[in-house]
Amino acid sequence: MYTYRVIKEDPYTGQQAKRSRTITKNRQFKVGGLYIHIPGLKGCWRVLELVEGSEEE
Repeated sequence: MYTYRVIKEDPYTGQQAKRSRTITKNRQFKVGGLYIHIPGLKGCWRVLELVEGSEEE
């Protein structure tokens, strides 16, 4: 399992939400400027950092 800190961000303007959110997923996402759609959450999200988990699992 991987725990990420993500933030909602508009992919066109780059405007970010004021608060980030922590999510736990069983698949690996690339950290950085990649926009992802998270089931159950509206909008585009950018992965800020990997909080817990191993990239080698």
